[in-house]
Amino acid sequence: MNNNQSTIENRLERDLAVWDRIQARQVERYGKDVLKDRGFLAAKREMYKHIMQKYIGKRPNAYEKAEMRVLRSQQRKLLRQMYPNPLVRLLRNILALNVNLVRLAGRMTIGAVRGAVAVLTGQQRKPAPSKQYTAARQTPPASNRQTRGPQVGKPLTQDNSAVVRKLPHKPRIVPRPAKSKGVRR
Repeated sequence: MNNNQSTIENRLERDLAVWDRIQARQVERYGKDVLKDRGFLAAKREMYKHIMQKYIGKRPNAYEKAEMRVLRSQQRKLLRQMYPNPLVRLLRNILALNVNLVRLAGRMTIGAVRGAVAVLTGQQRKPAPSKQYTAARQTPPASNRQTRGPQVGKPLTQDNSAVVRKLPHKPRIVPRPAKSKGVRR
């Protein structure tokens, strides 16, 4: 059982070890008083936030979930250390919420404007093809060349290329979802 636990990788632990080394260097350079410094606490909180955001889209194992909970509580604790007054903390959180809402609205507006301009000019964005798809298109298999029958009047060589007629691009039609009757119980 110990062997199984040692093989489980905790990715958060690696990133926190990097921060611990940075923190040890700061303490060595500036002394123990740096641990209470507001700038140091802000940097530590930003690092914790960065580490948490790094693993939000990934599936954490049980150890990483527990580590993220502790990291979140440490982040809150650092915020309380930086802003001990609850009223100041409340005002700061309200201001941060407003700033985030304005940023979100700006991103949505920019995206809508880009989409409208693309539709009006007829330049709709096409999704980038995957690497496998582009590699397959660049190197056609030899079996395709052999399955084509010989062309009339011309010997079968690699110089003869097939005539390909490109059809106009039709937008993909996505069916509307069916109306649901509600929640089944």
